[in-house]
Amino acid sequence: MPLSERAQQLIPKATIISFADCPYQQAAIAIWQQADDQTPYLSDSDLDTLVNLETNLLFSSQQARKLRDNATFIVDNAPAMISGLEALKQYSLEYFGDSEKNAITPYFDHLITVMKKF
Repeated sequence: MPLSERAQQLIPKATIISFADCPYQQAAIAIWQQADDQTPYLSDSDLDTLVNLETNLLFSSQQARKLRDNATFIVDNAPAMISGLEALKQYSLEYFGDSEKNAITPYFDHLITVMKKF
């Protein structure tokens, strides 16, 4: 399944912060680090290797496969950032009177509009 344009835009921005305190074997960490550096999804082979190295990752690997296989649909149909910004606007404005709301609302609206174009 090809990735949507939106998914392709988001993938380079997603990185794992640090493996410094990761409690797994170095070989497993190397697989994650390579995926993080190169930004592909983990392949079935990678996930199988991880489970062979760390058997406690079986359930997580099954979840990862589901997410990977449905990534395009998930990204295209779950505009979480927009929903979050709209909720932030709604709850933030409750702290202000009408005149202050009128002054602040355009800033929220502008941010939401720009993010919708992304």
